[in-house]
Order: sequence, then structure tokens, then C-alpha cells
Amino acid sequence: MLTWPADIPTPRFKGFQGQRGRRATRFEPDEGPAKQRTVTTAALHRVVLVFKCNVAQRDKIMDFFDGPGAGGGVWFSFVQPFKKVPVNARFIVGSEPSEVEAAPFFNVTVTLEVDAW
Repeated sequence: MLTWPADIPTPRFKGFQGQRGRRATRFEPDEGPAKQRTVTTAALHRVVLVFKCNVAQRDKIMDFFDGPGAGGGVWFSFVQPFKKVPVNARFIVGSEPSEVEAAPFFNVTVTLEVDAW
């Protein structure tokens, strides 16, 4: 499996966002109690990570996205930065990596879909 570049720094805690995936559905009829049921056991999580990078590290993230990452089309192995455990991840199409200059560094934001968090 494809692997996230190893020499990218750990993402910053400031700016981190995470949302657990929905595993159940809810139906609210006009009358009576709402009904809920589980629809999957494998919910995907959405995480937004901000990396403080130098120019070379920023270029490596962008090159990974454009090249091996296929613009979000493939899964890759990624080490969950807080627990240090491997997870499967992919970029979310429509939330491509973005960068903001913070001289002499760049804040690179990536939004990933992961199978566990």
C-alpha cells in the first residue's frame, strides 16, 4: 500500500478538526417516536490537519497529492499523529490541500478520510 511521506512534520494541535463518521440513520415520522438503526459498522472519520512546513516539505505534500495520491483517488497508509498507530487514509475530493504562507514557513491544511481515529 502507498505510504504517506515519512519526513513530513507532525501536524499541529492548533487547527485540528475531527468528526466521527455516522454509523446509524434516524427517521422521524409525523407521529410517534423516531426510529433509529445501525447501517454500518465501519464508519469513516473526517479529519482536518494543519502541518507547519518548510518549502521542501510543502512541495512534498503537494507532490504526493498530485502524484501517488492521485488527487484523492487512492488509499494510503498514514500514522495517526496522536496515538501513533497506522490507519488507512485518503484525501477528500473537494477539500484539496491548501497552503498559507507564514514566513519562513507554510501552514499546509489537508482534509483526510480515515478508517479509524
